[in-house]
Amino acid sequence: MNVMSPHIPLIPEDAPFTAEQRAWLNGFFAGIFGPSGAAGYGAASLGAGSLDMMSFAPPQEASASEEDFPWHDPALEMPERLALAEGKPLKRRLMAAMAQLDCGQCGYLCQTYAEAIAAGSEDSLSLCVPGGKPTARMLRTIRAEAAAEPPRPAMAAPAAAVPPASSAKLVHVRGSMRLNGVASPKDVRHVVIDLAGSDLAYEPGDSLSLLPANEAALAEACIAALDAEAATSVVCPDGVMRPLMEVLTSCRHCAAA
Repeated sequence: MNVMSPHIPLIPEDAPFTAEQRAWLNGFFAGIFGPSGAAGYGAASLGAGSLDMMSFAPPQEASASEEDFPWHDPALEMPERLALAEGKPLKRRLMAAMAQLDCGQCGYLCQTYAEAIAAGSEDSLSLCVPGGKPTARMLRTIRAEAAAEPPRPAMAAPAAAVPPASSAKLVHVRGSMRLNGVASPKDVRHVVIDLAGSDLAYEPGDSLSLLPANEAALAEACIAALDAEAATSVVCPDGVMRPLMEVLTSCRHCAAA
């Protein structure tokens, strides 16, 4: 028996919000009212200087197409969506694995995110926030099955540079509330960060990305415990070989896996 997902409210296009603010709100509602949303979660009050981390990047316009996408329905479970896309080109099968909310949190719409992955212009498979880890795993599986040969390192985007400690901004996490039920495989959170004293400014609709990094001393201790070398090359989740030291400290591909 198929269980129908609850209705997810969307902000209409004529509402008094910018496109970025509307995308933020749609993504927020997706986390609350989605199939695994936390029941009864109310609006959180953000104090001055606080930042809601549910926002990522503004959506892009969908490419014009007359195609019919029967899987583009958030009420369908993933197996149903994948069955409807069976036999379709790679970019359409990738699209069917996503949450179908067009919430914009990934910086795309579902269709354009899938097309970017298929074209090789986007190498991160974990940007679909409503889809969470199940979507990321399925995107990885579909791409691996469709690949005729291993990914070429020359085509991979360079890893994001980690800013030196002297230029880092210290902020404090004031709260972290999980939006999914305890039995959900997803882990979408509402995080409140205090920006006081950081010289960072935030306005509703703004986006912020964080690149977590481990301390070099901790990475060196792990490498020593493994009796390995810092320059030893290992395979990252995106298929690219990188030095072990980089993987343990600042590899964004490993952090998103």
